[in-house]
Amino acid sequence: METQYTINCITSGILSNSHFPRVLQNHFAYLHLFASSPENQPLFRRTGVIKIIVTSIKKNLNNQVIVLSGLSALVAIARDKTNVSEICQHGGLQLVFDTMNAYSKVVDLIGICFELLVIFSMDDEIELQIGEKSGIQLILKLLQANIDNNKLLYIGLRALKNVLFSAQNRDIFSAINGIDVITTILNTKSINSEIQQLCASILPRTIPKTARVQSLTKGTSIDTILETIQKFTSDVPVLESCFASLIQMSMNDEVELEIGKKGGLQILNQAIEANIKQSNLILLGLKAFANLTCSPQNRDIFTIMGGIQTLIHILQNNSKNIDILKFSPKILSRICSSAKNQQFVLENNMIPLFLNLIKLVQSETQFLESWYIVLIQLSLNDDLELEIGKRGGLKVLKDSLEPHLMNPDLVLLGLKAFVNLVSSSQNQQVFIAIQGIQMLVKIINENSSKNDSKEICTKILRNILMNPKNHQFLIDKDVIPFIAQTAISLQSNLPALETFLSSIGQMSKNSQIAKIFGNAQIIPFILDIINNFNNESVLYLACGCLINISCVPENKKLIREQNGMASLSSLSTKFPNNERIQNVIKNAQSNLR
Repeated sequence: METQYTINCITSGILSNSHFPRVLQNHFAYLHLFASSPENQPLFRRTGVIKIIVTSIKKNLNNQVIVLSGLSALVAIARDKTNVSEICQHGGLQLVFDTMNAYSKVVDLIGICFELLVIFSMDDEIELQIGEKSGIQLILKLLQANIDNNKLLYIGLRALKNVLFSAQNRDIFSAINGIDVITTILNTKSINSEIQQLCASILPRTIPKTARVQSLTKGTSIDTILETIQKFTSDVPVLESCFASLIQMSMNDEVELEIGKKGGLQILNQAIEANIKQSNLILLGLKAFANLTCSPQNRDIFTIMGGIQTLIHILQNNSKNIDILKFSPKILSRICSSAKNQQFVLENNMIPLFLNLIKLVQSETQFLESWYIVLIQLSLNDDLELEIGKRGGLKVLKDSLEPHLMNPDLVLLGLKAFVNLVSSSQNQQVFIAIQGIQMLVKIINENSSKNDSKEICTKILRNILMNPKNHQFLIDKDVIPFIAQTAISLQSNLPALETFLSSIGQMSKNSQIAKIFGNAQIIPFILDIINNFNNESVLYLACGCLINISCVPENKKLIREQNGMASLSSLSTKFPNNERIQNVIKNAQSNLR
């Protein structure tokens, strides 16, 4: 209460001594002293004191000493944010602008005005008012006029940074090409590192949020940011801000292309290589690269300039940074879609590194998704398909996928990679050896698997099982009994059952395999289908199996002992007019006689 009384007395003194400069100056100094204490700042609120201070300064605007003293008091009062709206409500913002115009060459006063703008612009509404009242132009004008004063530049740039928070003010800044002032400051030799970093941190806010693409492609923003990156290659805070700017700018397709034309990818690449172990900076650089490699033109630039090597260097130097491990394959998946880049990967022996990186992240689903896309792209190339197989890539893929069989989206991606990777007989045999067939059966039987995944599984199985080059290998690896048992378990899954029946029929042309099938209880299973199924396609395939299996004398005997002839006769009466079924039945009966 005592302090409030004192403040009121001082305020009364201001009112009664408005024509005595020395007295006014002292009164403002006392208020400044009281307001410097945080516990006293709320005492100025809604008491009329703020209005009296602003009005008194306005009346004495031609007196530099009073203005300096009064504004100093306002700075202290404004540090309590709840006082800011009242100061501006009574004309405090306009007073700041009037002071800046009247005393543009008085450093102390400009510094106080900048300080008030720093505080005022934290309020969203007042920030917009600053833009509407041409405050941005005024700040830029005074920054240029005091370009050799680091202290003043620092406060003014802080004010500018706050004022450029809203989309509306960014558009104003862009329209008046305010970036040129930032460029001028950055190119001033006398500025210190603090100013450099502050300028750089403003750069992301100089990018208009609304659709002013032309102001970016035709203006100087891109040039400024690229020049700043080149100039401050070893200054990480400056580079972080520049990279953040590139991320924002390159979200627009036209701007992405313009950055590419201006050598932006090469400049970004050089800065990354120079700071390869600065993980936070590198992550920002990767995000910029991700945006900058959406267009085919920029992807070509990326490859020609050695961008893939840079990604490899990044991964080698930041192998424990999860975020970096996540982003690198996203870029690779785009780059590796072209035949030229696939050849580059092959010639530079990059597959072992890629596979090691997959091992590192095999517990992280989101990282695996990106790597699977990389494998899908690379394995479109026949030479790379074989190279991935030689380097153990099929096992790496299987080991990374098996713990996630309950994740249908990841399973589908992994299977798409497998489809490409088992085109060759060589890789098919590797797949058999690593028990890939068993994994496919698990996926078919997994309730959460998508239908697309099950279809891919059956496609892979058909390609492997019906390839005669694999038959001896299947025998050697003792996979035939598993195939028989799997077929027996799939009676309710028609697409998979058809795949296995057609495969069994084809494989049974090999007498060794036919004999193994006979010992693996496949004959009762086939006869059960013939006796109980009504699906024409399944029945046709079952009869085909019977024909080929019965070529082995032991199997023929088993079929006859289990009433195979009677089953075929019964089936014949079910489809008397079906020529296809009748023909296959006759062939089977002929083999069994």
